[in-house]
Amino acid sequence: MEHWKAIPGYEGFYEVSDLGRIRSIDRFIYNRWSGKNDRSVKGKIRKTEEAHDGYRRVRLLRNGKTKKYFVHRLVMNAFKPNPNPEKYTQINHKNEITYDNRLDNLEWCTQTYNNNYGDRIAKQAKALVNGKKAKPVGQYTLDGRLVKIWPSTRECERHGFKHSGVGACCLGKWPTYKGYKWKYIK
Repeated sequence: MEHWKAIPGYEGFYEVSDLGRIRSIDRFIYNRWSGKNDRSVKGKIRKTEEAHDGYRRVRLLRNGKTKKYFVHRLVMNAFKPNPNPEKYTQINHKNEITYDNRLDNLEWCTQTYNNNYGDRIAKQAKALVNGKKAKPVGQYTLDGRLVKIWPSTRECERHGFKHSGVGACCLGKWPTYKGYKWKYIK
């Protein structure tokens, strides 16, 4: 069973559920020209958007001003207000799925706890090596023999080759770098 609570600061306008959904509520709109509440507005589930880091956000409107909020923060502030705001500055997603904003998947925590939770560090290390824009790089001797295939120019840098020098060779700007030829592998 889904439970709803008013969003603090938006009482009478929006509610949040323990399943991580946001809805506007049925209400009358005040007409400043007639001076009456003469227009009925039906409430509905609000659409969320994905932020660049995978977290879900929602836009809320009040007094003609729109503001964006992270859904997980709205859920926690409505159902489990922060017991110690100075200590617990972050909210952890227990299953590490940032768009899963169910109340039972969220917990207040410290930054250190959140950063070290689960396999986050391993995922970040993998992303650094094989990020979205990373391209595999081939390292060749001057006579054209393949020495090694690197996952990215950044990985080359972790082993003593500057990524800018490797990248310059891969782009054809330099013929060699540190005694090797370098090429992007497609």
